[in-house]
Amino acid sequence: MSNHNQFTLLYDGHCPLCSREINWLRSRDHNQSIKFQDIHDPVFKEQSPLPLDRLMAEIHGIDRDGRLLVGIDVFAVVYRLVGLNFLAAPLCWPLSRSLMKILYWVFAHSRPLLSVFSNNKYCHDGNCKVR
Repeated sequence: MSNHNQFTLLYDGHCPLCSREINWLRSRDHNQSIKFQDIHDPVFKEQSPLPLDRLMAEIHGIDRDGRLLVGIDVFAVVYRLVGLNFLAAPLCWPLSRSLMKILYWVFAHSRPLLSVFSNNKYCHDGNCKVR
């Protein structure tokens, strides 16, 4: 049975940190289980399930049944799909899950500041800000 596109990962293609993670995940997605969707793609923007500012605030994903996942729940699914169960599991354990949610929230809201230190011209123009 093919695992083709079990999950759609919505990511900020203008974010250098996000792009590195996406490229790494793509390299591990041997079964093509994940559809990687840049939220800045003009075609996607026209049919986006959420406004851009919400998509920019945290990572989102859509499962095969159309359910929208946010934050560490997205990473738990994606890491499992690419065979990284050792990374996915702590995101689901009650104690570590609470800590991971806090750490991800801090990262997600610091991401624009962190991206400024990259060589990405897009971020230097102020476009990486979460509104």
